[in-house]
Amino acid sequence: MEVLEEFHFSGTAQTKPKLHARLRHLKTGRLTEHTFAESERVPIADAQYRRVQFSYHHGENYVFSDVETFEELTLSAEQIGERRLFIKENEEYRALFRVPLFIAPGEKIRVDTTGRKYAGRESEASK
Repeated sequence: MEVLEEFHFSGTAQTKPKLHARLRHLKTGRLTEHTFAESERVPIADAQYRRVQFSYHHGENYVFSDVETFEELTLSAEQIGERRLFIKENEEYRALFRVPLFIAPGEKIRVDTTGRKYAGRESEASK
């Protein structure tokens, strides 16, 4: 999954408009360039935002805490990208989540496709 960092349009009266986008991969933090044609469609992720407060940074890791649940969230410098240069301690930020924090990487989950909602862990389904 990627997030849009920057974009601009190009095209002339003789050519169709194109969208030039700079995208950041949410897991790795890597930036890529992509050009979208006028008719190209992309799926939009079902993501959620949470308010987090920057607590401290330890080596290459940045630790935030959810302002409502106080759960800790650790991100690498690569995941944060150049934004890390502007982060201040005890400041509140908006964090983008793709899945709940209690789901571990590689863990299988069940999803109710009709309601597009979390339905439990795979281990819970086999019980």
